[in-house]
Amino acid sequence: MLHLTTKPASAHLAHLNPFNHARLRIQHDQKESIALPQVLNIPLLCDEIATSLTPYTLSLCTQVSRTWHQAFSPVLWANLSFVNQYTVSLFRNSPQIQAAILQHAPHIRSIHSVFCYTFESLPTQPNLFQNLTRLDSLASELHNKGIVDHTNAVRLLQFIKVNTSLREIRLTVFPLANEAVSELLGATLADHPGLVSAAITCFTEAHLRGIRHVLRGAAMGRLECLRLTCRANYSSSSAFSALSTTASSAATTTDQEQEKQQLEALLPEGHIARHFKELRVDAELQHIYHLTILPLLRHCPNLESLLIIGLDTTRSMQGLCQVLNSTTTRLRHLTLACSSSSSSSSSTEDNSCQDEQYTSRLLEACQTDRLQSLVVQNGLIIGRSSIRALLSFSRQHRFTLQELDFENCKGGSVESKDLQLILTSCPNLVTFLAMAPLGRSTGTSTTNGSSTSSNGGGGVGSRNGGADMRINIKDLPTGMGNKPAWVCLRLQRLSIGFSGFLSLQRPNMKISLSNYMANTDDNGVLTVTGVNVNASDSASAVINVNTYVEHIYSQLALLTELKILHLGGEIKPASGTGSSAAATVAGYASAFPTDPSPFPSSFDLTMRSGLGRLETLTRLQELDVQRIWHHRISARECAWMARSLPRLRTFRGSGSVALVNEMEVGAGVGGRGVKKPVFVGEMKKYYPKVEVWIGSQRA
Repeated sequence: MLHLTTKPASAHLAHLNPFNHARLRIQHDQKESIALPQVLNIPLLCDEIATSLTPYTLSLCTQVSRTWHQAFSPVLWANLSFVNQYTVSLFRNSPQIQAAILQHAPHIRSIHSVFCYTFESLPTQPNLFQNLTRLDSLASELHNKGIVDHTNAVRLLQFIKVNTSLREIRLTVFPLANEAVSELLGATLADHPGLVSAAITCFTEAHLRGIRHVLRGAAMGRLECLRLTCRANYSSSSAFSALSTTASSAATTTDQEQEKQQLEALLPEGHIARHFKELRVDAELQHIYHLTILPLLRHCPNLESLLIIGLDTTRSMQGLCQVLNSTTTRLRHLTLACSSSSSSSSSTEDNSCQDEQYTSRLLEACQTDRLQSLVVQNGLIIGRSSIRALLSFSRQHRFTLQELDFENCKGGSVESKDLQLILTSCPNLVTFLAMAPLGRSTGTSTTNGSSTSSNGGGGVGSRNGGADMRINIKDLPTGMGNKPAWVCLRLQRLSIGFSGFLSLQRPNMKISLSNYMANTDDNGVLTVTGVNVNASDSASAVINVNTYVEHIYSQLALLTELKILHLGGEIKPASGTGSSAAATVAGYASAFPTDPSPFPSSFDLTMRSGLGRLETLTRLQELDVQRIWHHRISARECAWMARSLPRLRTFRGSGSVALVNEMEVGAGVGGRGVKKPVFVGEMKKYYPKVEVWIGSQRA
């Protein structure tokens, strides 16, 4: 048991130094007591005490005595931050502060600055900051008229060069349009003996030669990770000046000679970038892959992570596939994305087929038994051929995959049967995301993924416009005999939805629900199996909704490692005109009436529909059902969650729950009542520590 007591020498010092004459006592059998100065000599205890104090309290502790100063100064000066203009001005104009930084330079481990002119006053003696490992700073300042300050960027690079203990740098607003400064950055990356990670962000038009200098320096040095981001509009002619020059000079040579010249210009022949493991280049430059990235990748046999933006030429795609197949054989993490220009352009069937063909070729080119994660961004197409290439028995990716992120791909591009195939084929999967978070406006909706389609894809009725792919219940193996179960029992994060309930005929649904109510108890446990067949109906068995719901719950109950679960139910129909839209809306209203119905409408996450089966998910921390438009969360469900999900910290419910739940009126601004679903109050009653969200608003 630890006690920190204060005994000030006098009353007037109590408010200035509350830790004066403090004693930390470690009681053992109420007999032993150790004074605080002795405890400060124990490194682990000293760090535990220091990290629990605020910076202001630490500054007071350093003034108590020399022992306290030596104990708490390393923690107080570990992180040097210049977060506002007042702090920078005080530092530049105060010799005392500059002297203090010189005195405590060995204790500084990281520097963070939001102003580029901070480095005008920082000392540049070699290895003055012996333990400095991280630098996060603005590299230049963009003035009102678009003038970029290059002077401070040079000072910053000089500071990085002399501090050889640095291992990670993050530079924003770097002037990649200036070839001289970019060349200096490349030389710094090449010659620095300690740097292993660099993140460069540019918000102005970047020069292709500047990017080549940075990539060359990263490959020549000891850098392991490079993240190069260019956030600018390259529509102006100046952005393509280097490209046009390169294209005109290459017109007189053959393709083989041009490629050889590019290889020699980027890296020396025979050079191997053994340390290079991660490359993420997000730059909207034409032909950047063929002119820069491909020559670099041919020298990186140990590359493990790669971000690929959509390629614009077939030749670049063929070259990249050759590199993935022959050189970068250790690639484990692949991120696919299309450029903003291609994603914003009108989507045609030819372009979709071309994107799908490129994606499948890249996945086929990846080496077997290597790929661990696949992330799709910016509305790229992931269709059946890509899934087949990913899960092919010859490639063996299904045994190594740990992460599949489709939440930002084009909505409805992955079919229902392919989603089911992923869940039954990847035993080591830890993260699987098939639905974008509510409110995200990424991706592009398609017209082939309505809520009544057989492929179960979303898109038309999605409010966020991103991926909203769901498994159609008709594709679930609920029949007798062959029932392949989900094999991804290591899943910790799952985002998946189910649709197709509206495709069932309403009379059959009513009969099915009646049988379900009669054959289940309050916990949703089936007491009588089988379905009654009415001869007056069309000489076929009545569809049993419970069969599908039971299968969904039984599969989810197997995922005992889940920490984050996002579930989607029937897709809400889109508003519009026409007979098809009217029929869809009418079917939705018929299946899920506005008045509270006693029937468990499809997959509604209630105790009667089988929610109690999820009692095995004891590690669940976040539950998101706001895509189940018709869920009924009442006091019974809230009480069950409090008992069965002890680690739950966040619950997200649908704002359209008013369709099936009663509303209560709370106090609003100016005396006006604000309606909210009843489940909010019930959740707060049984789960006071849980954050409750309605749509995108916190309740």
